[in-house]
Amino acid sequence: MAYEADLEFVFHFTTRIVFGIGTAAEAGLEVDRLRCKRALIVTDPLLASKTELVERVRKALGARHVGTFSEVEPDSGVHVVDKGAAFARGLDADCLVSVGGGSVIDTAKGMAILLKEGGGLRDYEGFQRLSRPQTPHVVVPTTAGTGSEVTYAAVIKDHERRQKLLFGDHYIIPDTAILDPRMTEKLPRGLTAATGMDALSHCVEAIHSQQAEPLAALLVALGA
Repeated sequence: MAYEADLEFVFHFTTRIVFGIGTAAEAGLEVDRLRCKRALIVTDPLLASKTELVERVRKALGARHVGTFSEVEPDSGVHVVDKGAAFARGLDADCLVSVGGGSVIDTAKGMAILLKEGGGLRDYEGFQRLSRPQTPHVVVPTTAGTGSEVTYAAVIKDHERRQKLLFGDHYIIPDTAILDPRMTEKLPRGLTAATGMDALSHCVEAIHSQQAEPLAALLVALGA
């Protein structure tokens, strides 16, 4: 891959990555590192009722765990974010720990905004609308494809207006991503394949984009 000699680019990566088998057990330590004491788990009904993954994180949080909001639906909506934020506020939560895939992570990003800023989620649609760090957010992904655990974007459905709202702001990038391979082990085979292809497509896109940076090529070379 060739680059012009005067190429300029900006690389900004703020999420702390904790990787390794069994690292979900460190969720409590990561909450402590963020100086939080009252953590709310955000997840979906299937993970909460049909797997032990959420319970695994709850045990890791110990006394820091103040509750679990498990009403996130696929392609989450504004009404879910509003309800989750109200639930968290009622428990005086000072930190969010999202356990799940892209919809769960994006819902937690929206909740993080409302807990800090108040108002309605629609007030913050668009890019760089925030002026300060939002509610601390630790992510424990259960799929490999979304990448939302390290991005500044969230997509939330507005069911009333029948449209998807896009939020892009560096203040909603999660503080910590705990990447524990064991949290993906029992994912259905079809979902494992689909999210794996999603991750691959992100890599291909990064290499061939007209905005590709030398760091993209470097990361590909390191992973080869």
